[in-house]
Amino acid sequence: MKIEKGILAPTVSVKPNYSFDAMEVNDSVFFAGEMMGSQCNAAHAARLVGRKHGRKFTTRSIDGGVRIWRIA
Repeated sequence: MKIEKGILAPTVSVKPNYSFDAMEVNDSVFFAGEMMGSQCNAAHAARLVGRKHGRKFTTRSIDGGVRIWRIA
């Protein structure tokens, strides 16, 4: 292994796929076909938005998909 110094990591421009930041308390969204657990990209995105903006979300597996509610 060769350690190299001074090589900067590339910058990444991320375009949001979900608009959880626009949700109000008691709003919810349904993602058909999503699975619960670590593979649920929508739930992960909601958690990140919650941390960044001080909001809380809850996620439940319902009828072949995942529903995410903003709770605070």
